[in-house]
Amino acid sequence: MSCMLYEQKRFREAAGGEFRPGGLGLTQELATACALAPGERVLDLGCGVGSTASFLAARYGVDAVGLDGSEAFIDEARERDHAVEWVLGRADALPFPDASFAAVFCECFLSLCDDPGHALGEVRRVLALGGRLALSDMYLRDPGAGPPSPELPAGSCLRAALSLDETRT
Repeated sequence: MSCMLYEQKRFREAAGGEFRPGGLGLTQELATACALAPGERVLDLGCGVGSTASFLAARYGVDAVGLDGSEAFIDEARERDHAVEWVLGRADALPFPDASFAAVFCECFLSLCDDPGHALGEVRRVLALGGRLALSDMYLRDPGAGPPSPELPAGSCLRAALSLDETRT
């Protein structure tokens, strides 16, 4: 997976702190649906600069952990929020014990994974029994048309987007 697009200054200026559609409003909807409780351990997979993990820790009182493959993003997140545990790592080899999270948030990240099925297997492994997956991502409304543009940069969530049925599967 490539994070280079999201690390580019022009993209960051355009996107602000949110690298996904829906921003923290959608995060709040997901958190409500997950019925997060104070003290629960929650993983933000592909956390970027940490807006979701920081929001969940402050708003819901969860023990948030943010994981990202970009050292620059993890460094920025650490500078901004010392209350969250920030981990440099990959979704296909999560550095956590089995059943260690009550919930995993995966916002506009799955379509960036080289092997989404493997990443979801890792999510299943680290979720405790009864754990919740909060997933939002880009999908193709007309899968027959293919990606919106073959010129999209590597690491763009639209470049590897699937149909809604494939995403649900």
